[in-house]
Amino acid sequence: MRSPGISLILVAGISVSASATSYREDAQSSVAATPTSDRTIDGWVRDIQVVRIGERITSKITFELEAPGPQEPPTLTFLAPGGSIDGVAMRIAGAPQFSIDEHARVTVRQTSSGLRLAGLANGKVVLP
Repeated sequence: MRSPGISLILVAGISVSASATSYREDAQSSVAATPTSDRTIDGWVRDIQVVRIGERITSKITFELEAPGPQEPPTLTFLAPGGSIDGVAMRIAGAPQFSIDEHARVTVRQTSSGLRLAGLANGKVVLP
């Protein structure tokens, strides 16, 4: 039989862990990000092109920024995993799907091959 004291300690440990995770996610989604970190932007999906890169299927998302800064272009293109091309579909568990004219907040990361969606499902939030 378990003692109630052990259960309380276990619950408290889980609670502290969840709080730490939430705080960490908020810290990563800062709009004032440096060029090598994640960057969160709001806008609309304007185009989706699906391409094969080796054996992988990837979507190139053209995203119109809601409020571009003075030195920013009005649109950005980033890669997101998955898509459907030539009758073949590739879906990644946890990866969001995009729709034309969808209003969303996305988090992107600069990589050696360009901008990529960061965080899979955590990298996209649909906005009203």
